[in-house]
Amino acid sequence: DNVVKMQTIVAQNFVERVVLLENTTGDMCSNCPAGHDYIEKAIKEAGEDKFIWMAHHAGYNAGKYTSNQSDTIASLFYNTQMTYAPGLMINRTNLLSVGVTTSGTPGGPIFSVNEVASRGLLADYFRLMQSEMSPIALDVQHTYDAETRNLSVTVKGDILAEVPNRERLAVGIALLEDNLEGSQAGVAGKYMHNHVCRDGLVSILGQLVGGENTFEFTSSKVLKSTFKPEDVTIVVWVGNKPSKINECDNYKIYQAYKVKLVK
Repeated sequence: DNVVKMQTIVAQNFVERVVLLENTTGDMCSNCPAGHDYIEKAIKEAGEDKFIWMAHHAGYNAGKYTSNQSDTIASLFYNTQMTYAPGLMINRTNLLSVGVTTSGTPGGPIFSVNEVASRGLLADYFRLMQSEMSPIALDVQHTYDAETRNLSVTVKGDILAEVPNRERLAVGIALLEDNLEGSQAGVAGKYMHNHVCRDGLVSILGQLVGGENTFEFTSSKVLKSTFKPEDVTIVVWVGNKPSKINECDNYKIYQAYKVKLVK
């Protein structure tokens, strides 16, 4: 049987929040390896199971792993605020809105990884953003046919408490790839690129799912022939999508989820 079926039900009533970290990086960026190390260390300190790391090779000196999804992130969040990498967003939330400021943090969601981490603040930021409970519970199912390489993902959600602009709730489904061995500026020899956003089943900005107390959304796609299924991770998130996509301070992700494509 070439078809893999999996299901995960994430919580009941209020649920623990899983936080989406979106790292803007690039294999031509000599400062980025230090940023990767900082993020990995901070995730371990704050609790690895509480975070999902998505790496966007996009923007300034991105290199060869850029995807359309990551280019969208760069054009909306990154290039408008910063001209260097590595950068980081936490749930696409403007940290100024939750009382966090640093000398290197611009007035939007993205901040400089190395500037914050060098001051010992990155794990604190992670804990702060993870400390809230999520008002949305997710049930995610996927099927993958190894012969046709067709992937189908169904996302069901229960809204457990009031969320602002419920009619603007959106679901995102991205595909990450690990174990991409290649060059990396600032590192001698080969470098292993992980968590790389390589594709998506919907726009990286999300698909609107309506304003009811529950929602269900299904999307399908044929996996690219260059992808190794065992190295692919499906990432699902649900959050707010502003009516004007350039209002980058009005995005907020409420819940995220990840699962390996195959085990």
